[in-house]
Parts: sequence; C-alpha cells; structure tokens
Amino acid sequence: MLGKPNVCLILNSQHRLLAPLDHVRHPLLMPFLSRCVLYYLLRRCREAGLDSVLILLDDALYRQLDSLRQQVAGLALNIEWMLYGDQPHVRTRLMELLQEDDPVLVCQNPALDVMPLADLLRFHASQQSDCSLRLAESKNGQSVWLDVENLVTTQPQGQAYCDTRCYLMEADIFEALLSNSVNLMRQALLPCLLEVAQYITGLPSPAYWSEWHQPQDYFKSQHQVLAEGLMLPAHHGQRRNPKATVWLGEDVLIDASVRFAGPVVIGDQVLIAEGVKIQGPAVIGSACRIQSQSEIRQSWIWPGSQIERDCQIYQSWLGEQVLVQANSRLEGLWIADHARVRLPQGLPPETILGPWSVLDLSPSAFRSHEI
Repeated sequence: MLGKPNVCLILNSQHRLLAPLDHVRHPLLMPFLSRCVLYYLLRRCREAGLDSVLILLDDALYRQLDSLRQQVAGLALNIEWMLYGDQPHVRTRLMELLQEDDPVLVCQNPALDVMPLADLLRFHASQQSDCSLRLAESKNGQSVWLDVENLVTTQPQGQAYCDTRCYLMEADIFEALLSNSVNLMRQALLPCLLEVAQYITGLPSPAYWSEWHQPQDYFKSQHQVLAEGLMLPAHHGQRRNPKATVWLGEDVLIDASVRFAGPVVIGDQVLIAEGVKIQGPAVIGSACRIQSQSEIRQSWIWPGSQIERDCQIYQSWLGEQVLVQANSRLEGLWIADHARVRLPQGLPPETILGPWSVLDLSPSAFRSHEI
C-alpha cells in the first residue's frame, strides 16, 4: 500500500458519472479513456516527477487489471490499484490519502442521463457556466431540457438551441497543466483547464503535442486550423459565458428539432436525426450517423461516419472512411491525409485533398448499410 500519492486517477468505463467525491473540491472530468490515454497520462506523470499514483477502477476495468498492469509495467511508477465504489473502506482510504486541494483526475465515458447530467451541470453552475440546449437520449427516448441556470427540467424553456463553448478535454491539455508547474494542479482544476484550453474546441490532429515541441505551439496550431485554415471562426452569435462546458457523450440521439451553434463537441456513435442543423465550429465523433436532410457547416467529421441522402455539408473536414450518400450537397470540403472517402455524386467544388487521400467516386461502391 502506498503512502500519500502525488496524483489520483479515477477510471470509469461505464455510461454513468461516478458517485460524487464530496471531499474533492475540483475533480478534472475527462470525456473518454483508452489504454493509450492511460499510458500517456502515466508516462507524463513520471516525466513530471510524480512517481506515486493511486488508480481507482470501476468494475469493468477492474476485471482487466492484469492487462492494465502489464501495459504500464515499464513506467517505473509506484501504482496502487483499487476497485472504486461506495464501499466504506474505499472512501476511508481516499480520505486518508487525499486533501481537498489535491489533484484528482476523473476519467470517464459518460452518456447523458437525467440525474447524472444534473449533477454535472450543478458543478458547472458553480463555475459560473451558462448553456441552454435540448437533448433526446437513446436509452429511454425522453427529452432533456436545460434552462439558463444549467438545471435539468422536463419542460421546454425557449427554443432548442445550444450556443456555448465546448471543450474536448484531452491528455494533451493535462500535459500542458503539468508543464507549467505541479502546483498548478493544486488550484481549481476546471478553471485552470479552461484558461489553458480556452480556444480549443476539438482535436484536429491525432498526433500528440510533443510534435510541436511546446504545448503553446500545439494549442496555437489547433486554433489556427479551426479559426483560419478551414474558415472556422468563432460563431458570431456567441453570447454565452465562454467558460461553459458541454460534452455530448457516446450513443446519444440528437432530436430532429435541435439546432446547434458552435463551438460544440459531439461524441462517438451519435445518431443525428433527420433535419438537424449544426452551425460550427463543431467536432462530430467517429462512427456517427447523420440522417437525411441535415445541414452541417464548419465541422470536423471524424472517421467512420455516414452521411445519408439529401444532406448539406459545407466547409467541413472529412476523416477516413467517411461515407457520403448520393444527392447530398457538398461544398468546400477538406479531405484528410491518407483518408479513403466515398463520394458517389462526384468531387464537390472547392475541395481540398490531403496528401495520399483516396476518393471512391463509383456509385456502385456505396452500400447504405455500411458505416
């Protein structure tokens, strides 16, 4: 058993928020966790001199404990692994190890349930964030409305609009916090994160920031691509608090009446219903399905997504294996490097092709059931 750790990672693979950590003042919520990200986080901890780590796992990840241990065995870290839950001994151990201002990272992959979302938004409200949007969740089909005070209600409050800044909290941003000073981690983590990542609305490159040598260069390059390189300026209608934070997680159904005004980040495997309009900047996750008659502007559409018939896609970036069905109106696309994109209707005007990209322009090559 460790003494007092330098940092605590709480890893959650389930589609729910973790139980509240009442004794931790500002947990850092990360919207996803992969093994690659776990290794990256721990490696950066080690390089920053944080050699003692407490990792709490949910049930699903704890069953993979042997595999996780093998993956990080070469990092020369003192790691204590525990099963996270509401058990008294777990909370007792946390109270022994952690003070209110200690750094705690909560890595999770949330879906948007009514009560957990309310808990999360109450936390956002405490940070003076402000948003208004409507969601329809795929699990139970119920609509979820958020009022201007970030409180969940079942009654509509105004139009179904989202006009807020959104942030993709990535390992790279964690690295930027570490690169400033370890003491920065002991302050209010969420405000610090938003201050560092204030212009980051997505991840336009899968490479790590280290290829830009400095975190500042990495952030600058993202902002330049989003704001200038692809004509993705901040939305002129931005009126909300710039430190509001909204993440649409995996397997969410976006109702047909929703209108988004970016920046916004949409997770993987999201079903975007017929007729949805997204005015970017926006990041649409992998393997999403955009149903017919939807309109997407100034967006990153990540690999494996499917765009159905009669959609309108303008000034957007298409990742690998994106399928675009016939009769869609396309204009000003950026095809990713090494991407294989199916465009049965032909090459749209003002298209920018990345190096080594491959286009399949054969109508017979598209099958509507593929995604």
